[in-house]
Amino acid sequence: IFRRCRSHRWSVVGIAASVGLAWRSSLRSRDANRSLEQMLQEAEGDIRKQLPQFSASKVIGTSIDIFHKNPAHQRSVLAGLKSAHRTEVKVAGLTFGLVASPVSDDRGQRIGSVVEWRDRTAEVAVEEEIEWRGMRRVAELMLGSDDKLIARFLDDAHN
Repeated sequence: IFRRCRSHRWSVVGIAASVGLAWRSSLRSRDANRSLEQMLQEAEGDIRKQLPQFSASKVIGTSIDIFHKNPAHQRSVLAGLKSAHRTEVKVAGLTFGLVASPVSDDRGQRIGSVVEWRDRTAEVAVEEEIEWRGMRRVAELMLGSDDKLIARFLDDAHN
């Protein structure tokens, strides 16, 4: 995931299936690969609906705090990383799968973190549609062909 640059700093290189953002121990972003930059630029308008201060062009050098409603919690999670931590976040109708991993130097000293981002918005929409259809089928089996009763059941299940 990382390569050592001439300046002896770590930087993100191509990650095949996902995109990456690296943070130094200061919790300011250090580097991002092109895939992440492009994904954030495409999503910027949507993200700004929930995080008005967000700017895709200013991600590098920015504190992780801009991505979180509760920055203290995220700082704690990253500080305590011993292995990969997987989570999913929803921002303004978008769903991102994240994998945060600790990064250490040659001596085993922790120097930062890398976070792989994956836009799962389309996948999640398909998953929710499958779940909805499954619930509809269960309702039909339980309630027969009474469309009003099925609609009420599904409405109650959705809320």
